[in-house]
Order: sequence, then C-alpha cells, then structure tokens
Amino acid sequence: MKTRSGGGVPLASDAEALTQARLALADRFTLVAELGRGAATTVFRASDPRDGSNIILQLVHPDHGYDVGSERFVREISRLALLQDPQVLTPPGPAGQPAVLYYVRPDETTESLRTRLRREGRLSRERALSFALDGALALADLHARGWVHGAVGLDTMQLVGEHAFLSGVGGGFAASSGSSHAEEDVEALGLVLLAMLTGDERASAASLAQIAAPDQALLRDILTSISTPSAEATAGLLNEMLASEVRAAARSRSGLETRATQ
Repeated sequence: MKTRSGGGVPLASDAEALTQARLALADRFTLVAELGRGAATTVFRASDPRDGSNIILQLVHPDHGYDVGSERFVREISRLALLQDPQVLTPPGPAGQPAVLYYVRPDETTESLRTRLRREGRLSRERALSFALDGALALADLHARGWVHGAVGLDTMQLVGEHAFLSGVGGGFAASSGSSHAEEDVEALGLVLLAMLTGDERASAASLAQIAAPDQALLRDILTSISTPSAEATAGLLNEMLASEVRAAARSRSGLETRATQ
C-alpha cells in the first residue's frame, strides 16, 4: 500500500486515488468529458456552475501531486509556459484523503493530430518534436504503471492548445503490458512523428529519406532496430533534440535581429 511522501494517509492504489480526486472535483465542477491523459495529468472538458463558463481542467495524478507543494507546482507550470496565469486549487479530499491538485484554463479547441495534419500539412520540426515528446512522456508513465495503450496514432493523439495528450487511455485500449506490446506503442509513436515531419498520414519506414539526418537516426532505431528504445528512453532523446532545436531557433532569431539593426 502506498502512502504520501513523508507518511500520512495510505493510498490503496493509483486508480482508487484518482477516483477519489475526481469525486472531490465533482463537488466544484461539472466534468463533461475526459479529453486525454498525459504523463502527470488527466485533461477534462468541464464547466463551472458558478458562472457557467467552459474550462479545460487538468488534474494532477495523485502520485505526482501529493509530492508537489502548491507553490512549487505554480513555479514549474509557469516555467514550462503551460499557463500564462496558473490557478492551483487544493480542496481537501474526501474522508481525510490528501488534497486534490489541479489547474484550470479557458476551454480551447481540441482536435486530433490527423485533423491538424490535413489542415496544415507538415509541421515544423520544433512542433513535431514537442508533440512527440508529450506522447512519449505519457507512454512512459503508462508503461511504468504496468499498462500499454495499444492504439497510438494520429486519431488518439489529441491536441489541446499547443500540447498533445493520448486519448483512449483506460477506455478499452489499455491492456496488461508485456515488453513486446510496450515496444509496439513506441513504434506507433515513431510513425506518428514521421507523419508530422513529412506531412504524410501514411508515412512508413520507407519515408525516412525525406527527413533530416538526426531524425532519421532516431526513427530508424524506433522503427527498424531489433531492440526498440523504451518510452522513457525515447522521451529522453526527444527532449534533447527539442532543446537543441529551440536553442538553434533562438540563435537564428538573434542573428536576424542583429543584422536588422546594423
């Protein structure tokens, strides 16, 4: 049986704790639909009965939230630029359970990655890596819990604002995990990244020649090697690649600004 950091109220299971958190939120908000689940949060479309406003509510998973103080959480969310004005509320949980940690923002348009690709075509490398990283982090969290998704694709990658979430988690797609099934999740994510980089919904390993060499190397490992990297390892690689891309873009902008002032 798990307990909060530093002892305290025991948690019978992650699922039980998440259910208790949702019940606590139901006293304050009307949860309309679950939009997706990321590495540390579950995203809901909800409404606030006090003023009738529609919101997006992100519930921090209990095993993350109970170890993160509200002030620290606000700083981290601000640093990640997930919210311009984060609101963190921690009402007491039922029957003495730990506080429920969540944040809200105005409702935004939600669409599948397939819809975005059909509208815009190939995504920028930075945006593609960012969405793929969101997916890899979600899979790493899911696999660590002993489950697999089983249906990662352009339709189950849901975009909320500028972040991606995996839909279908716990809704009939998840299954008791085995290493081969976990690898299939990662391979499917690799095809999703390839589709974003090429703009081709039907992208396959044969499409690798169309993308940059560093991306080819990563996707070749994911799609064609004997041992596919774990979701956690894939997230680490994507994070490094995204950080490098962001730094390069910043240097390019700085160079353009310098030349413009000369």
